[in-house]
Amino acid sequence: MTARLLCAAAMLLAAACAAPSLFHSGPTLVHGPVDDMLDRRTQALRTGDETRFLADLDPKQPDLLQRERMLFANLRQFQFSEIRLHQFFPPDIAKPIDLQNGKAVEVGVLLSYRLAGIDTGGTQDGFDYTIVPRNGRPVVTKIDINALGSDSNNVPWELVPLRVARSGNVSVAADDTAGDPAALAGAIGAADQQVRRLWGSRPAAPGTLVFASADPTRTRSWFFAGLAATIETSAFVSRVRAADEHGIISGDVIGGRMILTTGRIPADQIPGTYRHELAHAISAPLSMFKPEPPPWATEGYASWVEDPNNKVRLDYVRNAVKQGTFTGRLPDNATFYELARIHLDYGLGLTVFRFIAGKWGAERASDVYADVLSGKSLDAATTRVLAIDQATFLQQWAAYVRQLPA
Repeated sequence: MTARLLCAAAMLLAAACAAPSLFHSGPTLVHGPVDDMLDRRTQALRTGDETRFLADLDPKQPDLLQRERMLFANLRQFQFSEIRLHQFFPPDIAKPIDLQNGKAVEVGVLLSYRLAGIDTGGTQDGFDYTIVPRNGRPVVTKIDINALGSDSNNVPWELVPLRVARSGNVSVAADDTAGDPAALAGAIGAADQQVRRLWGSRPAAPGTLVFASADPTRTRSWFFAGLAATIETSAFVSRVRAADEHGIISGDVIGGRMILTTGRIPADQIPGTYRHELAHAISAPLSMFKPEPPPWATEGYASWVEDPNNKVRLDYVRNAVKQGTFTGRLPDNATFYELARIHLDYGLGLTVFRFIAGKWGAERASDVYADVLSGKSLDAATTRVLAIDQATFLQQWAAYVRQLPA
């Protein structure tokens, strides 16, 4: 990335607060030929005009044309409530780009969008456009993916051809290895309805977008897997950060993208795996990136939604009690995902919500999770929801764990 783009990125990421409007549609302080070109591409995306979408690209760059034709075809399969290509620089610091005939310039470009029925707000993908002015007209000769402050620069619709199918609140975008997206959407959509009934009217992502492939190398390169990928090897959810119209990334979460590696989950575990990941995705907008929610809560609740009686996970807990290694304390956030104890930690997290549901009911289990996920302390959550303080709760939970039936 050039020094110009690095400087702008630093200014944007250092910004303290975002503008109130996610997608500003009025005039900016500067608007030149590059902005006009991006407006043309935006309008082409919105209206389905592939010829116009490709018109400002260098016809001598077949790879570029093929890649952008793929991107256009992919994006046109989704429903966006907002979508816009625009310069990375916010209007208050942008300067007219010096276009000299035949001289290449590099421009940071954002694709700002909000998926209809899926996201609670706007987010973005980033690109570096190389533009060579020819006869007073900006011609795009190269486009590189650039995260520009986002968590990932590997959004699948920019990388591979996709087929999209929908069922209920779930949209599945599958590559050519993943099989029938409609069948996947139907199965995941059924699990989605189960999770949403449990989650009730609490704040939630209105829908979930699933990217699917049978190629594990490919799925591991899509989005940010996080530490949970050490155990959730066939499916994981990556939370999506909100972004304002100027490209400023906030700590807010607008939803989650499920990344699914097909053909690797045992048949009897498929519905539970879907419920686990959907619990992450549906509740994602309640969470923040700073501070991060404790993994004993996020993985424990998702494991409870997956299967409250999961024998494999509960047996790790029973063995710890039998061997005298259960300390009576919640898993340590700092070591939760360490391979030596990750299975036990998942199991202990599961017992927290299993205990609450058994004594106070499933509604209260979801209420405690929602409070902790949104940044409240466990003490504040148990006091509000269960009318007992954290110390009393943990004492009762530890006694419950020590008496788990065989």
